[in-house]
Order: sequence, then structure tokens, then C-alpha cells
Amino acid sequence: MSQLSTGRQHPEATFPIDQRKAERLAMALPVAYTLTLPGKRAHASGRAITTILSGKAMQFITPNKIAARTPCALHLSLPGQRSPLIFSGSVVRCRAIEQRSRKRYEVAVTITHAENERTFHRYCNFVATQLLAKYL
Repeated sequence: MSQLSTGRQHPEATFPIDQRKAERLAMALPVAYTLTLPGKRAHASGRAITTILSGKAMQFITPNKIAARTPCALHLSLPGQRSPLIFSGSVVRCRAIEQRSRKRYEVAVTITHAENERTFHRYCNFVATQLLAKYL
């Protein structure tokens, strides 16, 4: 993380600059995922709760380790909406964590494709609304 000097009375004072391109939201939403396993025709699937959501990605906890670059389909359920949003994505990170005295995996998936334009619009509207609520 970069540092920025204030250049005022206390030149030694610095403030961190967040260089990420998308803001993260701590959100607990139901998500179903289906993974296309490398070198296999089989698929693995499961249900989870998101821990972080952003304009480009989401993160959730799974009981199993998932390799980076694993393609996946995501069905995200938004509050008050009957049909889930359907996305395609790819696992970018999977790291072991301890949760309730059990080993779990925190999985981050980059969203690469929305099912259709309406899905994309609903997702963008939801994320924008949550971001505005965070600052207002």
C-alpha cells in the first residue's frame, strides 16, 4: 500500500492510499456455485454465504480447497428478489482459514460474465445502492 504525505505542518504524517480498483462490501448473501474441475468432465457444486462483494468479484467460505483459475458458475440471491443472479467467473484465490475450530477455505471469484444484461443491471444497482448506504 502506498503512502501519501500531507505536505502541511507535519510532513512526516502519512495516510494510506487504497489502490484497489473496486470497493469491497462485507455482505452475507446466499450463493450457489458449480465448479468445472480441471482435467475432468465432472463438476463440483455447493452452497455458501458471501463474506465480501464488489463490482468485480465475490468471496465466500467453502469446506474444500479450490484451485486458482477454476472456472465456475455462481447463482447469487439478493434480498427481496425471487430469482438469483447468474454469473460465470474464475477462482482467483483460495486460502485456508480457521472457522469454528474447523479448517475452511476462503475463496475469491472474479466475475467474468453475467447471464444477461438484466442480471448485470440488477447486480450493479444492488452494489451501487449498498455503497451509497455505506457513506450516507
